[in-house]
Amino acid sequence: MSDSKFWANEDDWFDDAYGYVFLARALKAAGKALHPAEWTGTEPLTREPLSDLWFVVGGRKFLQPRSSVSGPSVAEVRRLLLIYAPEKLEEQLSTNAPRLQPLRTARDASRGSATVYGTPRMELTDQSWIDGVEVAARENERRQAALDRYAGAQKFLKEAIRDGKLKFVLLPLRGGQPFSPPMPAEWWNVKDVSNRFYKCQMDPGKPDSPHIGGDRWIFVDGGDLEKLLASISPVVGSGMPISRQIADMKIKDPSLVRGDIAKRFPGLSEREFDMHWKRAAEALPDLKKAGRPRKSLQ
Repeated sequence: MSDSKFWANEDDWFDDAYGYVFLARALKAAGKALHPAEWTGTEPLTREPLSDLWFVVGGRKFLQPRSSVSGPSVAEVRRLLLIYAPEKLEEQLSTNAPRLQPLRTARDASRGSATVYGTPRMELTDQSWIDGVEVAARENERRQAALDRYAGAQKFLKEAIRDGKLKFVLLPLRGGQPFSPPMPAEWWNVKDVSNRFYKCQMDPGKPDSPHIGGDRWIFVDGGDLEKLLASISPVVGSGMPISRQIADMKIKDPSLVRGDIAKRFPGLSEREFDMHWKRAAEALPDLKKAGRPRKSLQ
């Protein structure tokens, strides 16, 4: 959840000043440090995955009848097909065009006026719809991975502020005033802080409010942020693909099991780590045997 206009216009953000860093910039720095190879900087702008293209029965996923899919999702499938596989986009006249009845007078009724049809509407052919849904499925995976990175960066900053490792201050939206003193770390001891990253604002009068926005901008201590990012495992910040890092760790220390390696990547969600693990296992089959530690011989 984020304000796309806010996150798309970085030039409009308040300047960093007096040793404090605007929360939005801190999030981008944290995201890059946690995901050096994957982070694009556009994660906060990622759309939600399309959720009404399939239905699940008994743990199996089935394609939803097109008539049950919302209009915006149908339009998004067409848009994605046009972008990623335009050669597969074929359309036909819709067989469900709306039918409009004319105004009828008594004379019209006696003559039995014919029905007037609405403007013909185009729709994807059945095959193009299937192709479009396949493209949408891949797009959903990309979007979910981006949203996971965004959520991971939020979680990283939230926990650092909550635990007192990263001080934060507030500034009135109009500026022109001093920053506040460091504010209470316990204000971040809440389950969900996504509303604070929506536009990087909060209301100090209602610090536990779940609502979006507030009358103050959020900044963090630049020195604390530098130390925090430097404390991230050096392998995470190396710029090397994470799957390669995983394989190299196993080669250097064959005794490592999956759980040990996962701890080296605190910024990755379970889904993201699993994706990198599978890639690493393709290059290094020994990883497939690293799911659990061996029992010691007596």
